[in-house]
Amino acid sequence: DFDIDTTDSRTLQESLSRLSRECDDELVVQCVTESLTTPMRPAEYLAAGELDEADWAHFALNIPYYTHFTSPIRRYPDVIVHRLLSATLDEEVDEFSLTQKEIHSAAAHCNDMRMSAKKAQERS
Repeated sequence: DFDIDTTDSRTLQESLSRLSRECDDELVVQCVTESLTTPMRPAEYLAAGELDEADWAHFALNIPYYTHFTSPIRRYPDVIVHRLLSATLDEEVDEFSLTQKEIHSAAAHCNDMRMSAKKAQERS
């Protein structure tokens, strides 16, 4: 009988660590760990102002706010993040070329395209 706390990523990690110390069956530890970590929701692009704050969190990192971007020449969402960050730092966010709803729509489109590409790659 194992007590696994999935409240947040910290408690999940602590539970899995305890399981690996207390369980002598390595296969059980591996199966439980895989079954709890594999189905986690994939990361998505979002416009924070369009969602509840609870939806902004990064589960695996156990932090309430998170953004990630790479070089802006790589992906459109990265370009948007760079431009928003620049506008915010320059205190020109009110003059940004896209509305919050347009950013939300672009994020949803990018999520759809990323998922389509992933499915196509898995089929090939």
